[in-house]
Amino acid sequence: MTRRGAIWGLGALLVIGVLALWQVAVRRLDFFAVRSIEVVGLRHLEERALVEALGIPPDAHVAIDLAPIAARARGYAGVREATVRRRLPGTLVVEVVEAPAVAIVRHDDQVVVMDDRGQALPVLPSRLTTSLPLSEQDSVVAALLGRLQATDPAWFAVIDRAVRIGGDVVLRAGLRSVRVPAGAGAPEFLDLAAVRDALEARQLGWTTIDARFAGRMFVRRSPA
Repeated sequence: MTRRGAIWGLGALLVIGVLALWQVAVRRLDFFAVRSIEVVGLRHLEERALVEALGIPPDAHVAIDLAPIAARARGYAGVREATVRRRLPGTLVVEVVEAPAVAIVRHDDQVVVMDDRGQALPVLPSRLTTSLPLSEQDSVVAALLGRLQATDPAWFAVIDRAVRIGGDVVLRAGLRSVRVPAGAGAPEFLDLAAVRDALEARQLGWTTIDARFAGRMFVRRSPA
């Protein structure tokens, strides 16, 4: 072994030794006991239930392995991504990305919240801070609503019902309805927004828009 290799090897051993000593010291000092768990990023999920699902022992110290905690957080229904970090001396910070809530549906004879994959979320509708459209539990409709919510949140907010009819989805907002292909995405929703804005600018009332055809839309005007 060369002299440089020996120095690098010694340095690596020292780092490993320091980390091992730090782990032992932290575990023996109450000063580094986990006193609080802070959850960042929650919108609808219940914090207490999520923290319980993390499985952090009551006598844990901040030297605890964070990877299994993050994995349990990611496995919790309604969480898409999660990371865990330490904030010394005694706090674990759990940062989560929730699945978007896109509709209210009936599931097992109960009214529940559906995410953009068509899965029921462990969220009481009463905990929602915004209104959601009513729908059937349908992954195709859920995905479309997710794309609409991400592309045109202002219009999504006024949709009160979403219904799949064959290969299309009808979106209803009060007395108005829009029919789009089930695979519609951001380009179609942006075109639809442009048509709605043009009708509004010209003060032209409308009741339905048929947006199933590429490059054109059919509008039914409101009765005079």
